[in-house]
Amino acid sequence: IIDAGYSVIMVEAGAKESDPPGSHLKNAFRYQRDINSFTSIIKGHLQTLSIPTNVNIYPDTIDQTAELQNGTMHMNQNPEQEIKKNLSAAAATYCVGGMGTHWTCSVPRLRGKERFSHLIPDKEMDQLYEEAEKFVHQTPDPYNGTMLQSTVQEALIEHYKLSSLPADPKALPLAVRYEEPYNFWTGPYDILLEKNYNNKDLFKLMDQHLATLLHPSDDNSAIIDGLLVKDLHYKKQFINIKAKIYIICGGAVLTPQLLYNSMHRQQETWDIEMPALGKYLCEQTLAFCQIALKKNIVDK
Repeated sequence: IIDAGYSVIMVEAGAKESDPPGSHLKNAFRYQRDINSFTSIIKGHLQTLSIPTNVNIYPDTIDQTAELQNGTMHMNQNPEQEIKKNLSAAAATYCVGGMGTHWTCSVPRLRGKERFSHLIPDKEMDQLYEEAEKFVHQTPDPYNGTMLQSTVQEALIEHYKLSSLPADPKALPLAVRYEEPYNFWTGPYDILLEKNYNNKDLFKLMDQHLATLLHPSDDNSAIIDGLLVKDLHYKKQFINIKAKIYIICGGAVLTPQLLYNSMHRQQETWDIEMPALGKYLCEQTLAFCQIALKKNIVDK
C-alpha cells in the first residue's frame, strides 16, 4: 500500500513489546543464548478470548458466607457462553506484531490431499507460496550439516525403509535467516520492511489505541466514513480517523467483534446483514512431537 503511494495509519491496541516494534522477541540476546526460557514468554503473551462460566468456581477473595447470584461475572467469564461450544484454546496477543512476535516460524507447504485445489489450482498455489516465502525469509534447512540434524535424518531414512511410507524425510522449513553468530527469526517488522516503517511521511503507527467503531456514510452504509479510535493512554480520549480505505485485520475473533460492535450500536444507520458474523469459528489443529534418540543411535 505504501509502495502505491498511500499514506497509512496502523492502529494497534497493544504496546511496542519488541525493538524494533513487531520484530520477533526470540531475537533478543537472552533467548539466543537460552532458547528454553522463551516458552514462558509465549505463555505470558497469550490471552484467552472466551472463558465460559464454571459453576464450580467460587472466588476465594469473597467471604464464604456470601451468596453469588446467577449471572455473576468473574475473571471476564461469559455467563452466557456454553461450555461445550467454547474454544478454550483460542487466544490473542495484544502487542505490535501480535502473535507474529513469538510464532514458531514454521512454514511448511501443504501437499497432496492437504491442499484445496478446487479453490486454488496447484500451479497458482505454488506461485503464491514462492512469493510468501520471500517475504518471511524462508530457509529450507537452516540446521543442515549439524550433527543432530544429520543423525535424526539418517535414523528416519532407515526407519522408513522398513515401512510402506516414502523414505524421504525432509527438514521443516523455517522463517529464519542466519547472521553470524545467530539465527534471526522473522516477525511482522521484517515483512513490513524497514524502509516502510521508517517512512514517516507515509506511515504512522498508533500503538495502545483501540479501534471501537466503524462509522458508515450517511448516504450509503456500505461505505465507511470514519473509524472511532480510543486512546488507551492516560487521557482516554477518542479520535475519529477518516480514510479512503479501511482494512480490518484483527483475526477470526477480534474482526467480528469490531464489526458487530459497529452494527449493534448504530443499528439505525446500518442496512447490511451479516448472518454468519462471528459464527462457525473453529480452532486450528495442533500437533507436537518430540524425538527421543535410542542409545545405539547416539553411540554411533
